[in-house]
Amino acid sequence: MNVICDECQKEFWLDRPHILTMTSGEYEVQYFQCPYCRKKYHVLTSDAEMRGLIGERSRIAGSIRLARAKHFKEATIKKMIVKLDKIKQQQEEKEKELKPIGEQLLEEGQTNGEHCTEGSE
Repeated sequence: MNVICDECQKEFWLDRPHILTMTSGEYEVQYFQCPYCRKKYHVLTSDAEMRGLIGERSRIAGSIRLARAKHFKEATIKKMIVKLDKIKQQQEEKEKELKPIGEQLLEEGQTNGEHCTEGSE
């Protein structure tokens, strides 16, 4: 996707391999940078709980796809969807807590205990 940097106004292409991950203690901060001015843009901050929720949501979404492909009863699928929606709500609440932490870590540009990798999820 094409992105225009808020800082330098230059346009650049962004795709999954350009997402970087910074690890600081228990937190993983995913972000991307403008290739021209190096401004960092926060994508997601996660901790062990958030990563668990992401995994659980992915698992349930896969189960729903499989249930639909195998023509499970609609009531069964609806129960799965309710579960999925609850997890999504938990993630949204957790994201409100974690986003400021991740943005602060990016702003500080911590180097102690930090590890950056490209294309991580």
